[in-house]
Amino acid sequence: MARSTFKTLFYINRSKEKKNGKCPIMGRITIDGEQVQYSTGKEIAPELWDSRKGRCKGTSEETKEINHYLQSKEEQAKAKYQELVWQRGYITAELLKRELME
Repeated sequence: MARSTFKTLFYINRSKEKKNGKCPIMGRITIDGEQVQYSTGKEIAPELWDSRKGRCKGTSEETKEINHYLQSKEEQAKAKYQELVWQRGYITAELLKRELME
């Protein structure tokens, strides 16, 4: 079985800034170069986003809660990826996204 590449990333969609000044936080899953994006359902002010780390800056309750949520989503994606690779031997980014959205 060939080894595949797997990566998760979180970013904000600055082009969709809302009237409250916050931008939606998006997730991206990449498997063997195939990418899929999805909305996390969370939003943050652009000045509180660290794009290099893919996490919120600061120590407010809001940023702690969002960072904890993103960390749990990342861990969930990794666990589901490993489970599906073990079960099927091969997985696509779209399949993983569908499994995570159930």
